[in-house]
Amino acid sequence: MSCKLLFLGCNHNQVSYLEILREQDWFILGVDINPNAPGKTLCDSFVCTGYDNLRKLIEIGKKEKFSHKDKIFTASAQFAHKGAAHFANFFKINYPTEKSIDICLNKFC
Repeated sequence: MSCKLLFLGCNHNQVSYLEILREQDWFILGVDINPNAPGKTLCDSFVCTGYDNLRKLIEIGKKEKFSHKDKIFTASAQFAHKGAAHFANFFKINYPTEKSIDICLNKFC
């Protein structure tokens, strides 16, 4: 099995991504606020929480022993990238910074 992947958002629109990642032998840790998310069954492990619950995401990452070698992916809502960036920063995973995400999401610039 290759490295771990935090996958934020497991709804219908994300199922095709999960199917491809399953074929590539990732350990997929899925996160979705919906306990019956359609992609849940495609994940090796699943946690029911929102991608905006930053404290919980870090808690999950510690429990699953995430490190800089692991990855993060989301094809969910724009704001899922905020949670992904926060997680990445904590675990030193290569991902756009929270500041960069904030700039992208700012509707007033």
